Amino acid sequence: MGTGALLRRVRAAPVVFGSIAVVATLALTLLAAGPVYSDAVAVGALRQRLADVPVADTAVAISARVDATELEAFDETVTRMLDQAFGDVARTDQHSIVSAESFELPDQPGERVDLARLAWIDGVRDHVDVVAGSLPGSSGAADDSDAVHVAVHADATTELGLTVGRELTVAPRSGDAEPVRIRVAAVYEVPEPTVPFWTGRERFAVPYTVTPSFRTSTLLVDEPTMTAGVSPRPNVEVVALPRFDDVDLDDVRPLRRSLSRLEGAVETAVVRDGPASTSALEVQTSAPGVLVDSDRALTVARSVVFAVIVQVAVLAAFALVLVAGIGVDARESETNRL
Repeated sequence: MGTGALLRRVRAAPVVFGSIAVVATLALTLLAAGPVYSDAVAVGALRQRLADVPVADTAVAISARVDATELEAFDETVTRMLDQAFGDVARTDQHSIVSAESFELPDQPGERVDLARLAWIDGVRDHVDVVAGSLPGSSGAADDSDAVHVAVHADATTELGLTVGRELTVAPRSGDAEPVRIRVAAVYEVPEPTVPFWTGRERFAVPYTVTPSFRTSTLLVDEPTMTAGVSPRPNVEVVALPRFDDVDLDDVRPLRRSLSRLEGAVETAVVRDGPASTSALEVQTSAPGVLVDSDRALTVARSVVFAVIVQVAVLAAFALVLVAGIGVDARESETNRL
């Protein structure tokens, strides 16, 4: 059939041939857009699912005891291994250094022994409200005293007798640390102890932790105090909080595998690159299990979307055949009239 004859038939039955063209176009568009639509739905479902997971379930916490002189080297090693594990997945790293020793407060008449740990928490000043004094490291906290400046939780000040300006000497109950002269420089409150910043560090957001024999509070100090060796072998903690806003489908399985192997990878890196003083290394995370569940849910979501696309494609093909049949019937009817 020539082009002229085809055009005459189209003009003779515009509705039939127009319907064929529309259905064919819709069917081809559906088949072309199906995979794109499926991926878009899957990505949206994946990101929403991961956003609904509690932050603590996807966090990665790495801790160890390290000589105060090698804190920077340990931090570099851990950061490098986290970069390799997370790849293109964005994250926020939270650093803290905590004295391994507990320091005993003087003049205690109570049944429980009051202890304190010195701690530096990176970024803490953005997550506490100072109700008196100035946080250690602030310009307002400087004075002529040689004492270590500390900040105390507001709810612990009354029971511990630690008010701004008081100086006292605290002695370690064990370990290699020397007695430390401290000065209370600030009293603070934690307005939002449940925000992601405190994930893995909840014990620092409360006034103290209590056992039958001891009541242990946290005294915040600045970073130079910890790196100067007030605790010769402190506990170093890095908590990585992944951000899944831009996570893609291809990120899930590689991330799950790398996080599952992270503890062994960090141990190998520490042995190979140091620091040599590292001990009690721990890597804690529930993220691989969360990603396994998300991967399964992702497979189900994509299967459901694919099934719907197949059903619509079948209907489109049926409609195309039906319209084509109408065109054939119209042609036969025209032929019979001739």
